Amino acid sequence: MEAVHADSLTKSYGGVRVLDEATMAVAEGGRVVISGTTGAGKTTLLYIIAGLVRPDGGRVSLFGEKASGNGFFVPPEARSIGMVFQRAILWPHMTACGNVEFALQETTLARGERKSRALEAMALFGVEDLAGRRPEGLSGGEAQRVALARSIAARPRILLWDEPFTGLDEATRREIAGRALGFIANAKATLVAVSHQREDAALLGARCMSLKDGKLEEAR
Repeated sequence: MEAVHADSLTKSYGGVRVLDEATMAVAEGGRVVISGTTGAGKTTLLYIIAGLVRPDGGRVSLFGEKASGNGFFVPPEARSIGMVFQRAILWPHMTACGNVEFALQETTLARGERKSRALEAMALFGVEDLAGRRPEGLSGGEAQRVALARSIAARPRILLWDEPFTGLDEATRREIAGRALGFIANAKATLVAVSHQREDAALLGARCMSLKDGKLEEAR
C-alpha cells in the first residue's frame, strides 16, 4: 500500500509557481529524502502533505484515503503525522520534556504514561538528561534533537522531517541518523524528509528524489 501519494500538486506564491504538477508515491514503511536548492519548494511540499498548506491543485492521499484535493481537506491533527520543522519550534514556556509530551496531549494516555513516553522518545535521541531545561537553555543541536523526539512521541504512521539534522556536527548527525533509522524500521513508519545534503538519504537508507522547477524526479 502507498502511505503517501502526492498527485499533480501545484502551488504558487505571488505569481511564482513553486510546485508544478509535482507527483510522488511512497510505499508504507518507505523512506524518501528530497533534495533541492533553497526556495525550490521542498518545505511547501511537506506542508501540503501535513495539511499545513492547501495546494492550488492536485491531490494528496494517505494510506489510500484522500487527504486533500477537489475541495476535500483532512486537518493536520487527523493525519497521524509527526513533523520536524526546519527550525526547532519549541514552546518557550515549557520544559524540553513538556514540549515532547505536548505531542501526546490528544491521546488517551494517563499523565504519567505521557511523561514516560516523552522521556523514552528523548532517550532515543540522547537528550533525556535535558528534560527539565527550557528551550532558551538548549543549544541549536539539542533543540533539534528535542524536536525529533517530539515528532516520534505519539508513534505516528508518517514522519515528515524538514532538514532534521540542522545544527548537528558530522559525528552527531551519523549517530542520530542511526538511532532514527532503528526507530523508523521497528515502528514500520513512513519517512519523507527534505535536506540540502544528499548524503542524508544514505544515512537514512532512503531513496533520493530531487525537486527542481516545481517537479519531482528520481535523483541521479
